[in-house]
Amino acid sequence: MQDSVRAGDSAEAPACTRLLQNEESMPTLSDEMKAFIVKRLACFDTPSQVAAAVKANFDIEIARQHVYAYDPNSSERISPRWRELHAATRAAFLRDAAEIGIAHRTVRLRMLDRMTRNAEAHNYFALAAALMEQAARECGGFYESRKGSEPRPPAITAAALTAPAITAPAITAPAVTAPALTALAITGPAPSAPENPAAAVPAAR
Repeated sequence: MQDSVRAGDSAEAPACTRLLQNEESMPTLSDEMKAFIVKRLACFDTPSQVAAAVKANFDIEIARQHVYAYDPNSSERISPRWRELHAATRAAFLRDAAEIGIAHRTVRLRMLDRMTRNAEAHNYFALAAALMEQAARECGGFYESRKGSEPRPPAITAAALTAPAITAPAITAPAVTAPALTALAITGPAPSAPENPAAAVPAAR
């Protein structure tokens, strides 16, 4: 009986040891780093993006699994302190979306104006026309008041980005050959048809 219990303990030992080794291999994070991770997750950053941001700002490499530990939606072991910080940051992020420049119509119109001028300067007239149409929709409040039943505006395709310059078609006259000039000099211009066909017929006597 003791041998069987001892054998079972030895079978579970590697799994427990591996878990302890993983926890010990995780770097120790300060409260500043933990708050940074929680705030980035609250702003909808992915664990991979948060890990890269921690490396860039604190020069510490952490795994995605370590980041998951501070996400209230993925971990139940997060402390109430970080859970409350996550909730407050998420609410502020959603509430302050108006502070993002591109969320304002005026900023979007300025950007569209700049892109339209650049497209026209480089002879991308199809792209310029599409940008002007989008600007007209912005001025009319199309994107703010558009309902689900209304059609969506046409997307700016890659073909418009690479459209060649629109040039006027060349007007070319038919070539006049030497034999035609010679025949014209000999015979003279072709007689024109009379305006009144009846006048060309002599009256019967």
